[in-house]
Amino acid sequence: MRQRYYHSKPPEAELAAVRREIGDELITRELLLLEAGRTGLQPDHQSIQATLEQYDQRYADSPRWQQQRTVLLASLKQKLEQDDLLKQLEHKVRNIAPPTEKQVRAYYQQYPDKFTEPMRQKLSLILLVVDPSSPGEVWQAALDKGQQMVEELRSGADFAEYARLYSGDVTAQQGGDMGYIHREMLGKAVESKIDGLQAGEISDAIRTLQGVAILRLDDRKAQRLRDYEDVRDRARQLWVREHSEKAWVAFKARLRLDTPVEVFVNTADSDNDA
Repeated sequence: MRQRYYHSKPPEAELAAVRREIGDELITRELLLLEAGRTGLQPDHQSIQATLEQYDQRYADSPRWQQQRTVLLASLKQKLEQDDLLKQLEHKVRNIAPPTEKQVRAYYQQYPDKFTEPMRQKLSLILLVVDPSSPGEVWQAALDKGQQMVEELRSGADFAEYARLYSGDVTAQQGGDMGYIHREMLGKAVESKIDGLQAGEISDAIRTLQGVAILRLDDRKAQRLRDYEDVRDRARQLWVREHSEKAWVAFKARLRLDTPVEVFVNTADSDNDA
């Protein structure tokens, strides 16, 4: 609850679902611990003892720790042992056989979007900075100035020089050169203006969160499916990650199917109910 909700309490409408979800997680944890025991896994006692000693040293000056030290260490030891067993079991299940070259290539062909470079555009920028809290007349003055500069630039004025003189962006000293960026990195207002430009063309003055922007499209590279040889290693990593996760999910589901589990649901409304 503390990890998911600000006040450690879910909205009333979500309470029942959250309780069921937490209950399922607790049941699965117990089944995994039983399975770890059946397979003969043993906790790393040396590592756990070292961790316990670190806790003992960290809280050595705490009166509460000294008063309840024996109980706290025993509880902590049990938790560390269980967590270690679960970690070992998960690693064992996820440690699947590596894919064949045929499987990796089939994965690449099945999911081309995972290996496609998005469209990129090389842009240059002039930004007339305006404080967001400025009144409307200030914004309008900046837009008017920006549009005047647009006309001058379209008539042959040097874009890089204007950027160095007037732009408040970090790219000013590079003549406004932003390099290649993905279209999705631009705001909606900018995207709609840039999409209609051809290489070398300059946008109208655009109001943005930072001020008034003038952009020049210098180049556009269409999205491209990368060659298999270039992304083979990534395809293999993604295949392993995906199938490792499937193996772990299927393993937990099988435990639930193979083990009789009966859940009693308390429908009372009190927050104190179990």
